[in-house]
Amino acid sequence: MLFHLTAVLAILYYRFINLIYGDVPTLPWGFVTLSELIISFIWFLTQAFRWRPVVRTVSLHNLPDDDELPSVDVFICTADPSKEPTVEVMNTVLSAMGLDYPSDKVAVYLSDDGGVQVKETSNNSSGLETLTTWEQCFIYAILNNA
Repeated sequence: MLFHLTAVLAILYYRFINLIYGDVPTLPWGFVTLSELIISFIWFLTQAFRWRPVVRTVSLHNLPDDDELPSVDVFICTADPSKEPTVEVMNTVLSAMGLDYPSDKVAVYLSDDGGVQVKETSNNSSGLETLTTWEQCFIYAILNNA
């Protein structure tokens, strides 16, 4: 860190001396000096995190029991099947279904514009059921999170 501080101070000294006494274009040199001064200030502010980094660990005894955990709703929104292929959407849904969380406290919803019939058939085959249909928008919920 001392080496970096020396280098930053040397660069700033060089910029300020040439800005005041040197034969350099004032406006571009001033902007470069100002930008290096701002970056140096930001670098100086971030040094405190390197001096004494904060390390946090999980205390397992502080975690609540499964019956005390809150319910979690996961919403997955899709629109364009060319940008979001059905396989990737289903992988996302299955990953959400596989969360390490009590299955009775997790609900996964897939919102689709109804543009592709393949998503509906793949949802039905993966354990999802259509809850409501509202102007080409399908919302799916997990029946069994096993």
